[in-house]
Amino acid sequence: MDKHKKTYSVGKMCKYLKVSRNSYYHWKSVKLAKKKDSRRTVLINEIKRIFNDSRQTYGSPRIQAELEKLGYKISRAYVARLMKAENIRFKPKKRFVNTTYSKHDYKIEKNTY
Repeated sequence: MDKHKKTYSVGKMCKYLKVSRNSYYHWKSVKLAKKKDSRRTVLINEIKRIFNDSRQTYGSPRIQAELEKLGYKISRAYVARLMKAENIRFKPKKRFVNTTYSKHDYKIEKNTY
């Protein structure tokens, strides 16, 4: 029906094919929803792969940049939404904190054990 939309109206084609216009538009919206779901699934898999390759340190801006390098056209906000929906959060590395100061001039006792 999409091919002949320019020549005939949707109403006339539905009448000829004995299909209600409502059914046609419902079928079309379901078809688009399935297409969006499949793209969403592919994006989530790519996000998980990039996230794990980065040792779980990349956030949405870096993942969005990596996806653009791979050829996906996607916004950072959408990447953030997908990450939040999948409970993917970056884990910042803990900095090493030296708690011992060993450059002092104090007398050091021998260990008696």
